[in-house]
Amino acid sequence: MRNICNYQTLDSTMEEYFRLLDACGSRDRHVLISRTQYTGRGRDGADWQSPAGGLYLTFDLLQLPSVPSFALYIGYCVHKLLASLFSFEDLKIKWPNDIYLGGAKLAGILCRHQVENGRYVIGLGINTNTDIDEVKLEDKIANIFDHIGFPVSNSLLASLIVHAVERDSYMLSEPHRYLDYCDQHLYAKNKQAEIVQQGLRINGTIRGLDAEGALILDRGGAGLSQVTHGSLRVLSG
Repeated sequence: MRNICNYQTLDSTMEEYFRLLDACGSRDRHVLISRTQYTGRGRDGADWQSPAGGLYLTFDLLQLPSVPSFALYIGYCVHKLLASLFSFEDLKIKWPNDIYLGGAKLAGILCRHQVENGRYVIGLGINTNTDIDEVKLEDKIANIFDHIGFPVSNSLLASLIVHAVERDSYMLSEPHRYLDYCDQHLYAKNKQAEIVQQGLRINGTIRGLDAEGALILDRGGAGLSQVTHGSLRVLSG
């Protein structure tokens, strides 16, 4: 049983989740939803701007070992759900942890694993009914409302996401079940890209995902490389 916690504003739903764990104990489970966040975070501490209208959500999944492709599993669940609800044609999974719609960022995923108890804490930010004019980012962003023409119920979408992640979690023991799907819907496949890893830049052509969820990068004469982490930037159309 999960406690549903709705907030008007928070620094970060994920940070609040860990505060609740400290206060209530590890046996309690929560779903946190906030209308806005003022210090939302993405991978590697990057800012995630969170104006009113979007869905900002944190919840957990229990009793799991560390899974290298876990963020892609969440991407699979979110992508498949949004595609089924809204029939989006150009909805893609961007390695390692984003969802893109029409070439623009729609959602970001952040996952943290607690080794001592096997708990994954999952943070999601989705541009559902967001006022894009309020968002100042280098990357283009997409918004569900602009594509479907009517507002999304963030509370209903949150419950559907949590249900989908719980329901399909058996796939985590057989990652090919979701990685094949992610590969089919991979953003920028066969395009030139740059991966940045702690200041190191790796260039090549995206060819797909390997059996562990690493990005396969064709580096020409240097052959194929499996990239396990980093930030991806597309260089060519």
